[in-house]
Amino acid sequence: MARLEVPGGWTVQAFAFALDCTPEQAACVRRQFGGRRYARNWAVRTLKDDLARYRETGEETEKPSLASMRMRWNRAKGAECTDTETGGAWWPEISKEAFAGDSAVGPVRAAVKRRADRKTGPRPAGGNEARKGRSRTAAEQPRDGVPV
Repeated sequence: MARLEVPGGWTVQAFAFALDCTPEQAACVRRQFGGRRYARNWAVRTLKDDLARYRETGEETEKPSLASMRMRWNRAKGAECTDTETGGAWWPEISKEAFAGDSAVGPVRAAVKRRADRKTGPRPAGGNEARKGRSRTAAEQPRDGVPV
């Protein structure tokens, strides 16, 4: 990745804020990010399955636009987002925006489009499933060198 070049005379500032969450709030933050990660991984699996099916059988699906992926997610989330122990759906507990295009499905679709538009070159980000614990949420950031 290219290093940021700051023009002469400019000042760059960065801020980090620590949240002082209660245990219930921290659990809610983890649920929100977990739901986002699940939706992103669903999008990656779905697009890879579509591509594999096309390579094997030649069967085409609709092009992966943001609107089409969100419609497919809305149809699939009832069956995808169920608790294995209770059998109940967990997705209503998560903010709708966690599954929205800008945060979960959109980056995957954009990565697929970049890959399709580019014949050669490095593989763009967004093509692999996200793993739990790879990026730390604000609720889990260390404060003053002490992990929360």
